[in-house]
Amino acid sequence: MRRLTLILAAVALCVLMPTAAAGQFSAARICGPSECRTVTFHDGQTLIHMEEPVVGGEEVSAAGTTTATGQPASEAPSPSGPWYRVILCPGSCRANGAQVLQAFPADGYVNVQHRGWIRLDASGVRAYRSAAQGIRPYQPASAPTDPPADGPGMPAWAWIAIGLAVAGVVLLAYRLARRTRGSRLA
Repeated sequence: MRRLTLILAAVALCVLMPTAAAGQFSAARICGPSECRTVTFHDGQTLIHMEEPVVGGEEVSAAGTTTATGQPASEAPSPSGPWYRVILCPGSCRANGAQVLQAFPADGYVNVQHRGWIRLDASGVRAYRSAAQGIRPYQPASAPTDPPADGPGMPAWAWIAIGLAVAGVVLLAYRLARRTRGSRLA
């Protein structure tokens, strides 16, 4: 029983590890209103520089508010240039865990769904400009305040955690039922 508990705990830790780690994304789709391009590891360092702001960039938000990390906002971003819709993909771009954002390369910001504004460094700006080369961007007037939502909402790791919890409860109930039956026979 103790060994089974340790195994279940180890599996739960592996499953519940945070997904926002550098190098987690295998591709990115950068889109304008009429076309998209997929960026992969075959495009050199571009993908890595595109994901860096999402993983550890400097967050900024509206004046008087705090960032997602709880720090006071340093400034209120007001991107006014053209923008692109970007999906950072862990495996498949349709998979749970994909990060949806808006990139404003000319202004040096990305707006990450459920997280807020992040300032791009010079390598991030170059990566987004390189990835978007030849794609007609959305016009500034069409920029919503938050990135569009995609997906069913609950990430895959949450479903796995729920499944493991249910399996643990079922296994525990089975073992308790076996012990109860065994003590009645004796």
